[in-house]
Amino acid sequence: METAAQADHAPFTDSGISLDVLQFPGTENIIPPRPHHLIGIHTGQPMTLLQQRDGQRHERLFLPGDTVVIPAGLENYCAHRSAAEGIYISLNPDLIQNVALAADLQPKGFKVINHFGANDPFLHQIGVNLAEEARSPGLGGQLYVQALTQQITIHLLRRYSSQGVTIRHPSFSERSARQRVQAALDIIQDQLDSDLSLDALAAATHLTAFHFSRVFKEATGQSPHQYVIQQRVERAKHLLLHSRLSIAEIAAHVGFADQSHLNRHFKRLTGYSPRDHIKTARMS
Repeated sequence: METAAQADHAPFTDSGISLDVLQFPGTENIIPPRPHHLIGIHTGQPMTLLQQRDGQRHERLFLPGDTVVIPAGLENYCAHRSAAEGIYISLNPDLIQNVALAADLQPKGFKVINHFGANDPFLHQIGVNLAEEARSPGLGGQLYVQALTQQITIHLLRRYSSQGVTIRHPSFSERSARQRVQAALDIIQDQLDSDLSLDALAAATHLTAFHFSRVFKEATGQSPHQYVIQQRVERAKHLLLHSRLSIAEIAAHVGFADQSHLNRHFKRLTGYSPRDHIKTARMS
């Protein structure tokens, strides 16, 4: 049996998940039972993969984006002759239970099911986003990682659980929702330079993180992470014209990981770079 070459690793411990980007030569492996659910997303060239677990045997051609779900506690055997490359996400089962409880579900009434593989563009994109965060720690921050973790958890409940769960959300009056979200907006403005967390923002609204994300998007039209990035860019625009700070200092002042992180989002949202913003203002 061959050992995998590890390209990237990120524990994301505060969010209850970890990620590995691994490359395998043609090999066979026995993976012992794990305490976490494992999501494997194939990102390499097409290959034929043989899998055995839970008394079942399955062999199929895997294409980029094809995804395997291995529930916690199952031993897994896999074999392939061609080289393999993939993103592997380990998910703490407690996260599943917490979201289930928040959605008024009975955690003992369902379980994550064994899945031998199918194309799943949703999980593929989340895996790619998490891998990018692993390569550039701090690029998205814990708010971003927690949001992606929540999306994975809800997706598993909907598509890879024994009951095909329907997620329920609480209803609020427009005034109540606005008041709850305003508490989070105030924190964002006061702590824009901090590594904001979804749990802290949700606590300010007296909602679970699961419900907070939904209410926040309904009220603002954006996810918490998108809103925070936009506000950081807006504050950076002001400081670029009304302070003597360097662009790197402004990036840190408004909560970006570094100057390149600011440049990336600034250009994405405005269509031009921070330096171009200064030049245009001086010319007008």
